Amino acid sequence: MNRLPPINALRALDAVARHGRFTKAAEELNLTHGAVSKQIRQLEEIYETKLFIRTASEVRLTSDGARIHRTTAEALKTISDTVTERQKDDLAGDLRLLVPPAFSAYWLMPRLTQFVERYPNISLRVQTSPEMIKEPDARTDVTVRYGRPNWPDKNVTLLKNISLFPVCSPKLTVGRNPLTKLADLKRFTLLHEDDGELWAKWLVSAKSGMQTGSANHYIEDVHQLLVAAREGLGIALGDNVTSRHFLGSGELIRPFRNTIRSPYSYYTITGQKPTQRAAAFLEWVSTVE
Repeated sequence: MNRLPPINALRALDAVARHGRFTKAAEELNLTHGAVSKQIRQLEEIYETKLFIRTASEVRLTSDGARIHRTTAEALKTISDTVTERQKDDLAGDLRLLVPPAFSAYWLMPRLTQFVERYPNISLRVQTSPEMIKEPDARTDVTVRYGRPNWPDKNVTLLKNISLFPVCSPKLTVGRNPLTKLADLKRFTLLHEDDGELWAKWLVSAKSGMQTGSANHYIEDVHQLLVAAREGLGIALGDNVTSRHFLGSGELIRPFRNTIRSPYSYYTITGQKPTQRAAAFLEWVSTVE
């Protein structure tokens, strides 16, 4: 015998030998019954011997078939183990992440233990940068950005759509002049992460009759914006990702239920050929609520 048998035919031999049925082997390999039979005939031609005895109720290995299957099963296991070890090597080492501060503090960090437990050989290097940035850092494996997907020559995937709604400290809803209804907003300071465009959209959607607050503060960093709202500096527009921490703890509340869709979303960004470690992170982060 001068030619090596095809790997797919050897996989067919192993599957039929384990299941004792061509139909079960075909299901495992996602092939037709005829395709598996053809691969077995190909092996019988190569080895110049019959590999199976077929009866009405079962398929049994011949003595030659049993000997060939033993060496085949060992070889397939060796190949599988080699691939597994290689994958483990690819999933070991540094994973460099660049993420917005609020997203990191209030969404990513409370969930990151799940990723570390799944991939214990990956060492994380997490850096934070402002919510929006013109160009992702080429030195990172995965960048998470808040904005619009205008990053050419990159693999860009939508991670989270963002809904916006007012949030404030509970203490603003009690006392001598509490915030209890929409008309009360005119007496309170609005906190903005932008130039006022987002609040203007919310005020229109809520039919408030207002265009902006009687007093306004502008805090670009969402992390600091939420802290300011928590401390009672004013009312901010929170969102379904970064505000969940404060809403869950009761440090912030939603005084009104009206919600608008943000024109911006969270995206993951990688190079055209992400590493195995980056691919593992992308797969994980896309499934976490």
